[in-house]
This record gives sequence, C-alpha cells and structure tokens, in this order.
Amino acid sequence: MTISATATMPIADTSKFHGITLAATNTIPATQYQALSDLYHDLHKLQHLDLSHNRLLPSTIPRSYGNLTSQQYLNLYRSGLIGKIPYSIGYLRNLTTLYFDCNDLTGSIPSSLGLLTRLQGFYIDTNLLSGSIPSAMEAMTSLSVVHMNNNMLTDSIPSSLSAWTNNRKSASFIQDTLSLIPVLW
Repeated sequence: MTISATATMPIADTSKFHGITLAATNTIPATQYQALSDLYHDLHKLQHLDLSHNRLLPSTIPRSYGNLTSQQYLNLYRSGLIGKIPYSIGYLRNLTTLYFDCNDLTGSIPSSLGLLTRLQGFYIDTNLLSGSIPSAMEAMTSLSVVHMNNNMLTDSIPSSLSAWTNNRKSASFIQDTLSLIPVLW
C-alpha cells in the first residue's frame, strides 16, 4: 500500500505501508512532521518515503529514520532541513536512492554512509556540508551517481577513493568541485 496525501488526515494502521509520498511544495508544520517521525517505529515495511518539495520547518533529519530498515528510496530534496545527517542513516542497508540535496544540512558526511552498500544514487549537493569525504564510502560498490557539489567539502577526493571513482562498469566519474558526474560510454 502506498499513500499520497496533500491534506492532514488520520492514519490508523501504518504497519502495512510500503510507501508514503507527501511531495507537494507545501509547508508541513514541525508538529505534524514530528508526529510523522513518531510513526517510524511502526513502519517496518516502508520502502519508499518522499517528502520532497516541502518546507519541514524547523526540522532536522530524525534519528528514527534509521529504524526504517526496509527503506529503499528516501527523498528529502528541497525540504528546508537543517542540522546534521544522523549516523543512523547508515542503518538503512536496503537503501538504493538517497536525496538530501538542496537543504541547509551542516556538519560532515557521516562515515556510517559507507554501510549503504546497495546505494546506487546519492544526492547531497547544495547544502552547507563541510569536512572531507569519508574513506568508508569506498565500500559503496553499487554507487553509480553521486552529487556532492555546492557544499564546503575538502577540495579533493581522498586517495583511498580513487579506485571507487574509477572502477565503474557502466560509468566513469568526473570531478568538478566535488561533483562526481557519471559519463556513460
């Protein structure tokens, strides 16, 4: 069951949800966003969560997202998020696509993201992230699309990741201000 919504509605049995889409360029008040966050412990089967194009003010990425262990797709693009990416995001071992781009996320990229070995698309561009790219990300062997540009990250890709950027079967990567862009041959 997938739910799409544009208005406030009561949610009863969430344990059977496979997807939630609330992408609509709306403002979701912090109290409603917190109420949704409180449901995550019941959403064991959730595979798809799309809260993109919303203003989740003022909100951070809840640590409870790490409880969504069946999650395959997480989209928080342009959601007005602030604060750090929680370490618990690394617990989403089934995740294949992650959008955190176009927010105001700060701090460094957590090394726990290296645990996301099934991740294929990783978008954290246009934030306020700083520091270096964790070498633990070299374990992300399924990764084919990475966007990290428009942050305050270290100027170069760590040497431990050189094989990571060159060993793609279907794509090679070009570094452009830490924007790794796949170029298909």
